[in-house]
Amino acid sequence: MSFSPSAHPSDTSSATLLRDLRTISLLLAGTLVIMAVPTISPALAGLEARFGHEPHAALMTRLLVPAPSLVVVLSAPVIGYLADRTGKSRMLLLGTLLIAIAGTAGLYLPSLSLILASRFVLGIGVAMIMTSQIALIGDCFEGEARAKMMGWQISARNFGGMIFVSLGGVFAGFDPQLPFAIFTIALLYAPVIWIAFRMADEQGEAAMPQAGMMASLNEGWFLPALALSGFMMLTVGVFFQMPTQLPFFVVSRGYDSASVTGGAMAALTLAGALAALATASLKRSLGVAGLFALGYLAMGAGFGTLSVDAGLPFLLLGAVLIGVGYAILTPAFTGLLLQLVPADRRGAASGMLTTGGFIGQFVSPLVATPLIAAFGYGTVFLTSGGILLILGLGALLVGRVAFAVKGST
Repeated sequence: MSFSPSAHPSDTSSATLLRDLRTISLLLAGTLVIMAVPTISPALAGLEARFGHEPHAALMTRLLVPAPSLVVVLSAPVIGYLADRTGKSRMLLLGTLLIAIAGTAGLYLPSLSLILASRFVLGIGVAMIMTSQIALIGDCFEGEARAKMMGWQISARNFGGMIFVSLGGVFAGFDPQLPFAIFTIALLYAPVIWIAFRMADEQGEAAMPQAGMMASLNEGWFLPALALSGFMMLTVGVFFQMPTQLPFFVVSRGYDSASVTGGAMAALTLAGALAALATASLKRSLGVAGLFALGYLAMGAGFGTLSVDAGLPFLLLGAVLIGVGYAILTPAFTGLLLQLVPADRRGAASGMLTTGGFIGQFVSPLVATPLIAAFGYGTVFLTSGGILLILGLGALLVGRVAFAVKGST
């Protein structure tokens, strides 16, 4: 399954894009990505109590949340490679169905070990959606429309995360296995995705050039994609100090962990969702380098603000700035990747970028926790802010050099 250049919409207004069923299906699929990991978090204590008689129940319960992410790290590059050859929209549909099947399995499976196994399978579905979704945005949209889709994708993830995690908390109050029922929503998404891409696939199949005809375009794409994946890993690794370290940081400042952490993460998520909606217009005004600069400077300022012990308002302000910066950077990474990589390698490159981001998630607590123990939260957050500010200034410098070179030609 593939797409021809004629599949790109000529009218890039928001209203026209939202009337395109492909837009809706890709945004819906994006909500599944964020739903897969944290939705069952409120149920962990109840699951441990229910299956506490099983060997290693405490360990297996704590592995339920990160298990899908581990599988994404291991499988995303291979899945991206396969998506380029077997069809990206087919991979998106299969990933959606797999999330529905594996995600709801915890609702009826009789043991914790089987539920954990289903979570590993769920990770394959997440990798299918993440890699194919990025590649399909590149195939179906271009220019202003693509930039809008990148921002809307992040916004959909943030709003979806707020809704699904809240529902998970409500459902867990009735039964610890009930939050797994939330994954049935993927079954409602699947027909939309199938209908949205069926006609485009039929029209684009014959028009897509053969892989051999595109061989000359493939030279030189791997190293830029690898470099972007490395920067994505660093960026995500720094950002993930928020969900992994913020609860303990809040306690160290003398606040109630649950309420303040929840408020700060809600503020971060909401601010990010709103900021992501503006990334297309920001890119139009600032350019790609300016978008990276703004994102890194905002995140750097946020971590710098957190390092100052000036009360709860500053803590919340820091969280908001970090959320805004991260929401700007994420579509900037995916947008630049799609510009650098030829169409028949977008799946593989998307898999690399996805892997980089998830490696950053894993590495973050492994690096930050001992550093915080040795130097304290203030020093580590201030250092993180300094690294981000340097990256932001570097992006500004790259933008100015590129502008000067362009003006001299």
